[in-house]
Amino acid sequence: MRAWPQKHNRHSRILMRILHTSDWHLGAQLHDQSRLPEQAAFLEWLKVLMAKEQPDALIIAGDIFDTCAPSSAALNLYYNFLSAIFTAKRCCAVIVVGGNHDSPSLLDAPRNALVHLNTQVVGTVAYLKEDNGGYVPNYDKEVVVVNDANGQPGLVIGAVPYLRDADLRTSEALETDADRSEKLKRGFKQHYQAIANLARQKSALADGRQLPLILTGHLFLTGATTAVEKSERDLHIGNLASLEVALLPPADYYALGHLHNPQKVGGSDICRYSGAPIPMSFGEIKQAKSVTIVDFAPGTAPVVRLESIPQTQKFAQLKGTPETIEEKLKEQAAARISVWVDIQVTEGDGDLAAWWGKFTAIAEGTSVLILRKQNARPGKNGSARAVAVAADTNLEYLTPKQLFDMRLNDEDLTDGEKNAFAAMFDEIAQACAEADTNKE
Repeated sequence: MRAWPQKHNRHSRILMRILHTSDWHLGAQLHDQSRLPEQAAFLEWLKVLMAKEQPDALIIAGDIFDTCAPSSAALNLYYNFLSAIFTAKRCCAVIVVGGNHDSPSLLDAPRNALVHLNTQVVGTVAYLKEDNGGYVPNYDKEVVVVNDANGQPGLVIGAVPYLRDADLRTSEALETDADRSEKLKRGFKQHYQAIANLARQKSALADGRQLPLILTGHLFLTGATTAVEKSERDLHIGNLASLEVALLPPADYYALGHLHNPQKVGGSDICRYSGAPIPMSFGEIKQAKSVTIVDFAPGTAPVVRLESIPQTQKFAQLKGTPETIEEKLKEQAAARISVWVDIQVTEGDGDLAAWWGKFTAIAEGTSVLILRKQNARPGKNGSARAVAVAADTNLEYLTPKQLFDMRLNDEDLTDGEKNAFAAMFDEIAQACAEADTNKE
């Protein structure tokens, strides 16, 4: 018997519990360091939590993987987790929706097999071909009725995945940015309303009551906050930076993914990003990571609470003058605890080349691993890549040469060294271009 809040009647027909998580980014790296050990530890912790809480449904709101071509190790983590919680009967259903980092086809490929593990996967919007040759969304694929432990309908989930531009609008000649924005908003609202309507139809009980409705989403809602270093890539849908909460239809809870900060949107406790379970960048190391647990009972508002996720990897950001950082780095080394370090020289004058070597020497042979060294002093142009991200530059539209030049300018190199690297890049790019021509 699960430990439900005392004010709820556990024997009520539609008393249900969900566990909401997202943005696992399995297979991710931080400055070339694998995150798989941390992610494996999180999933082991999650299994223990589910044994304790016994949710009726686990919702994973997108970005299960970090890339569209995850490694076999990342895939094994995912499938082994689903198999383990099914075997141990940790919940009645798992709902997985695709995120912008996920490959829709990779997620959807084992869909029919995963159903036998009580797992429903919606990697992308599915379409039905009409008699006239056109296509319409198959909304039925995005609506899941979850039964309780007694096999009775307990809640309904509108499992909406990451919506791409093509899912929301059709292009027309001579349309303006304003036209495209309006089409995206209208398409977004129509899609969610159609899902909500169908979910309500499917979940109506014989006595006239409605099951609780949960809508998922992998998107950026206006009013939400991104991570400090914007570790969430591709925040836009088409040319829209964010979407208004008002575009969403009424629901009992909105299980959101995409943003790594655990947070509620617009002050609403029922509209939440669960956030990434581990820090995806140094800008997230001070965040308290968590998963969200929500209880539903008839006649009362959902009860929402957070469960803090223990972190297995220590991080440190060392800022100040080179002398101050040197002392802090020695303290970290003396502690003999594994720590990944980000060094940012924010004060002082003079060349830093000798200091970079000194920092490396201090860390050598210790439990300290320096992942990044930055000259962040006033008057020093910030990282070209960081400036591009801060300005919301869409990196997709930059050429490889532009991206390489941005990376090169971030390094403390002499002009001669930069010219040499630039020449090598040009030579490699030319060789690649010639190889492509030969293929044609």
